[in-house]
This record gives sequence, C-alpha cells and structure tokens, in this order.
Amino acid sequence: MAGKEQGFYQVFEVFSRKAPDAPMQHQFSLLAPNEEIALVMAQENFMRREPVADLWVVKRDYIRRMSEEEKAALFRLLSEKASFAPAFIHVGLVPDAGHLYYLPRLVGRAKALELAVLGDKISAEQAASLGLATKVIPLSEWEEGVKQFAERLAAMPTKAIGLIKRLLREGEETTFDRYLEREAECQRIAGMTADHREGVKAFFEKRKPLFRGN
Repeated sequence: MAGKEQGFYQVFEVFSRKAPDAPMQHQFSLLAPNEEIALVMAQENFMRREPVADLWVVKRDYIRRMSEEEKAALFRLLSEKASFAPAFIHVGLVPDAGHLYYLPRLVGRAKALELAVLGDKISAEQAASLGLATKVIPLSEWEEGVKQFAERLAAMPTKAIGLIKRLLREGEETTFDRYLEREAECQRIAGMTADHREGVKAFFEKRKPLFRGN
C-alpha cells in the first residue's frame, strides 16, 4: 500500500458527513447493531485465523492508524517514510474494529493506553522499536527489500508457518494444557507434510531444503 501526493488518511474513509457540523455516521450505520458487529468481526478474524504467512507492507506518505489487519499480520514492513496516527481520540471517538484488542498484545497495556489516549503520530523507527514493525526499509531500497523479504518467506515451509500462526493465536485464548494438546496436533499435521520430509532429507544430505508449501 502506498499513498500518493502528500498522503492519505484511511481513518476518514469509514465516516461521512452531510454537513460540517453534522454527527459522523459510521459506514455500517444502515445495518442493525448485531449485523454491524458480525461484519466487523468477519473482516478482522480473516487475518487472524487464515493459516497463511501474511505480509503487510506500507510505503511512504501512508499516514493513519495502523489497521487491525496489519497488527494481526505475522510480518509488517515499513519504509522509512511511513508513519501512523492513532487519531480516533482527536475526533472524540474510541479506537474501533479490535484496535485495543491487538495493540496491548504487541506493545503492552501501558504503551497501548498512551498511544490510544495521546494519539501522537508514530514514525517508522518508533513503530519498529515498539514491535509494531518487523523491519524498516530505506525508500531507495524499497522495491528490492520487499521483494527479497517476500521471496524469503515464500521459500519457507509455509504450511508450518500457518500452523505456527494458529498456535500463537490459540495460545492467547486457551489454557496451557489445552495448548499442549493443540501443539501436538499441529506437530502431527506438520510431520505429515512433504516439506517436513524434504527438510529432514536435506539435513542428512547437507544441502539447503527446497520447500514447496505442501
């Protein structure tokens, strides 16, 4: 995702006004409350529950709050010019769509409170230091840097990565005993993949494995 000109603000895309002083209306305002909640849940759960190695990239002039899809992604690449503004507080609203569900898990409760209440803009370097970004790439190296990271990810045993993502999510939602049961189940699934067999074979043949995602 890359902004144009001087940037754009996604936070305002979900609102509309009929007049400058009119109350803001949410994009789902025509739905019944339970339908609206269900739609938001479906959107946000997709990134959390899909067993894929997901990668979000944000180029320069992309100034807005970090989306819940990005926080749920396994890896987040930013250019040095990217920044985020948790701006809900500046229009008298609370963060929506699971923002305060993901944020404390990434940065801790105290920092999440600070970011949500003060609404200060976060630079790419700050995002990386807080754990909101996997890597910051210089703008001059952007295309090649993103390509190299994506190719590295694609060359890995992606089915195992999907299982790792599932275990991380379930570890937040279940007991330790239940987690160990799910871990054993995921390990059984991973152990049946062609990528596992290739990894073991490559180890004994002292070569780099060639994973195919199955």
